[in-house]
Amino acid sequence: MIKPNPLPGKEKRNVQKPQRIIHPDALPGQKQGLINKRAFLLIAILIITFIAFIPSLSNQFIKTWDDNVYVTENPMITHIDPESIKGFFTTQKNGTYVPLPLLTWAVEFKLFGLNPFPYHLNNLLLHLICTLLVFYFFRLLRLPAIYSALGALLFGIHPMHVESVAWVTERKDLLFCLFYLASLITYMKFILSKNRKLRFFLLTLLLFVFSLFSKIQAVSLPLSLFLLDYWFGRPWKWNLIYEKIPFFVFSLLFGLGGYFILQNLGGIDIHDPFNLIERILIGLYSLSAYIVKLIMPLKLSCHYPYPVVPGEILPVLFYLSPVFLLCLAVLIFLTVRKTKTVVFGALFFLVNVMFLLQFMRAGEAFQADRFSYVSYIGLFFILSWTAYKFASRNRSSRMVITGLSIFVIIFFFINTFARCKDWKDSITLWSDVISKYDNAPIAYDNRGVAYGELGQWDKTITDFSRAIEIDPKYAKAWYDRGVAYGNLGQWDMALDDLSNAIGIDPKFTDAYSNRGNAYSYIGQSDKAIADFSIAILIDPQNAVAYYDRGNAHSNLGHWNEAIADYSRAIQIDPKYSLAYTNRGAVYGNLGKFDEAIADFSKAIEIDPDNAKAYSNRDLAYRKLENTKNR
Repeated sequence: MIKPNPLPGKEKRNVQKPQRIIHPDALPGQKQGLINKRAFLLIAILIITFIAFIPSLSNQFIKTWDDNVYVTENPMITHIDPESIKGFFTTQKNGTYVPLPLLTWAVEFKLFGLNPFPYHLNNLLLHLICTLLVFYFFRLLRLPAIYSALGALLFGIHPMHVESVAWVTERKDLLFCLFYLASLITYMKFILSKNRKLRFFLLTLLLFVFSLFSKIQAVSLPLSLFLLDYWFGRPWKWNLIYEKIPFFVFSLLFGLGGYFILQNLGGIDIHDPFNLIERILIGLYSLSAYIVKLIMPLKLSCHYPYPVVPGEILPVLFYLSPVFLLCLAVLIFLTVRKTKTVVFGALFFLVNVMFLLQFMRAGEAFQADRFSYVSYIGLFFILSWTAYKFASRNRSSRMVITGLSIFVIIFFFINTFARCKDWKDSITLWSDVISKYDNAPIAYDNRGVAYGELGQWDKTITDFSRAIEIDPKYAKAWYDRGVAYGNLGQWDMALDDLSNAIGIDPKFTDAYSNRGNAYSYIGQSDKAIADFSIAILIDPQNAVAYYDRGNAHSNLGHWNEAIADYSRAIQIDPKYSLAYTNRGAVYGNLGKFDEAIADFSKAIEIDPDNAKAYSNRDLAYRKLENTKNR
């Protein structure tokens, strides 16, 4: 049947459907070019970031700022076997629970000993991986590749991140960030995928646990997951809460565990000299400072001392910070109807820094550069998105953004390169702090310790004296100066300073032990034994105090008491080579040459460089042979 012609004006039109742009970076048929473009961007990011941190590769360990506790003097990492690995996961170290960083340091110690280069190199490599993950994270948030690269590069070369990379101890930050970002990325895959949702969910949870094993700061991740729900427009139903229950359970367990560890070790000051209002102002000022340092990362320091002593009025900026933050909050609220970006980025920053704002005092500083390592990702996202939107207006806008981006990148690069040099060693680090904060006794004290390790005793005592001048109640400075006087053989001055340290802190175990050693050197063994006994009473697990008391008993010829103390030291620390050596010497004095030889042999097994054990064992063998020939 022949169809009639259509009526006039009713002709069918062949309307061409508009092509859908799959990706904001690419036109159809440009997939290969897009891949090459991404590869170029990633390579450029890695090269620029690596060069910015090159000075850190020649840095030493900062033995006056936790590197000694976690690495150079940490017996936990000197062995890597099932027993030591179990110890990483079942004990705390220096008030922190960080099994994965301890494991990495143990591997490095096994392979490289205490050569600082591989430790710093691995820190930098981990930072590069985190930088790549930031790029991928921004891409999944639908930011174009060039602007994702800009945000990742800002993350990679920002001067505030030098502390996390150039400080071996902050391997904690790098591992925590790596697993944290990986967990967020797999959660985004869980949201976006139609298949394998359970696999992505379980992987998100597993990576979260790894992040917690790296640093307790990861407890904020469940809140970041809610922010991703908001970003991707997931309906606010009960299932969003139910699926977060496992994450909150882990956060609660690790969070409470960390709190009680700090409280039991005195890391949290329950007798805070600042009142509640002052603590709130201090916390809000820190929050403001982190925001300002995002744009102007100046006067950076590894230590930010409190600006006043308790009882004095805080500086005016502390009272203005709530006004500054309120204004920012209003501006953020005004963007809600236009975009989610600013709210998402601002809240990501807030939830990842709010637990670190010192509303409750923990330590001698009220802010730290390393606290920005993950939290700044939210602010970098806002900056990159803003650059993208502004550049999309016209060619002139793109030129402005390009020029501004180049300027910021150069500014950050130069400052990061220079900042890495401040972390070269303990003396350069604390000299940098002193140049910015002359009222920080800890800076003078730690630099004094560093000078002492070099045998520069005049500079050592000068720095300790300055620390005491700033804070006469700073017990550690009195203690350190007493030890310095002892190394110079000035026993009267050493005893005075150690006694002052004990007067300020009656539970200062090391001060009692070192005063005991000073008494031993001047022949007052009875007083020495009394001090060692107090040290043991304060800390019954102090193997060194038992060892020192054993030496004092040995000096007085109290052989049985000496053996008992050396044996207790060995019980506490089975690898205490010197305790075996000295107990063997006492057995030798008692004519128990078999026991002496056994102790000397054990001391040599633990420490093959123990020359005293070799010579004493040889002497014991000869005396034992003479005894048998009689």
